[in-house]
Amino acid sequence: MDELTPGLKPDPAIEEWLERQRAKRTSTWPPAAQMLEDYRAAIALLETALRDCPDELWKSGIWVVELSDPWMSPAPNAGVPARSVEEMQVFGSFWYVAFHCIFYLDFYLAQLDGRPYSPPRPFGGPQEHDVDEHKLAILPYRDYTRAQLLSYLARGAKKAEKVLASLTVEQAATACPPTSAYAGQPFSELLQINLDHVREHAAQLRAALAT
Repeated sequence: MDELTPGLKPDPAIEEWLERQRAKRTSTWPPAAQMLEDYRAAIALLETALRDCPDELWKSGIWVVELSDPWMSPAPNAGVPARSVEEMQVFGSFWYVAFHCIFYLDFYLAQLDGRPYSPPRPFGGPQEHDVDEHKLAILPYRDYTRAQLLSYLARGAKKAEKVLASLTVEQAATACPPTSAYAGQPFSELLQINLDHVREHAAQLRAALAT
């Protein structure tokens, strides 16, 4: 009940509690609960793909990377040499597609706190895994193991739980920071983009295992 029985003296503690309940009902972002369920399902699909991948397929390509693909070729006036098709194939390998998906899952969920992104070791930040000044995808410095990626994915899953379990209307409307690829867009939009990204790559990895 939100109102006290007539004739009773108001209790400040009860009034404070009632006000907190009213705030909870009006400040929580409405779609957050369903979105959290969707995140859980997408993350579970990705985790299953990681666990099911045979060792011999870990570094195999799940598609052929072309020079015409986004972030693969420099602009004509960039003054840097084009990469060979052979060296770019790492971007289509099973382990890298999984890593790319997990990195951005965690990275995008962190953009609400306004602090520079700090990944767990041994992973690097955007300066290692995003695009360079020529808008080229940065070639990975190292391979990652299944155990490392599962640990990173678990961190992303916990972050999704934390962010979406308490997301308010105000936070959902907060603009992504200027350093974000989605600068100025509301955080709620980035949450949906992130979810779709995980779904897409998880489905691709599962399909690769089924062939």
